[in-house]
Amino acid sequence: MTKNITTLILKQNYPILENLIEMIAKDHNLNVDELKKTYLGELKEYKKKRSRAKGILNGYSVFLADKEIDQQIRKENTNLSFGEISQIKGKMWKELPDEEKENYRNKAKELNTEKSDKND
Repeated sequence: MTKNITTLILKQNYPILENLIEMIAKDHNLNVDELKKTYLGELKEYKKKRSRAKGILNGYSVFLADKEIDQQIRKENTNLSFGEISQIKGKMWKELPDEEKENYRNKAKELNTEKSDKND
C-alpha cells in the first residue's frame, strides 16, 4: 500500500516540482536545464528503480512466460535459439486478438496485486 502511495505522489507532483525548479532557477539566475537534469533525473531514476524492484508485470510479459505458448513453438521449431523463439513470440503477440491480449493483461494485474499484497 505504501509503495503505491509513493508512486502516486511522485506521478502527481512531478509537474509541480518541475515548475518549482524553474521558478528557483529564474529567481537565483541558475541554469534551469542543469537543475532539472540533476533533481528530476534523480526522481526518474528512483521511479525506474521502484518499478524494477517491484517486478511489475504487463500483459506481454505474462504472454512471454506462458509455458503452453513456449511448448507449442518449440514443438513446431525444435532447433531455434532463444532469440529466434522470442522473435516468434513477439510476432504472435502483435497478431493476437485484442480480447486475448486483454486476458493476459488481466492476469498481469492479478499477479501484480498478489505480489503487492505479499510485500505489504
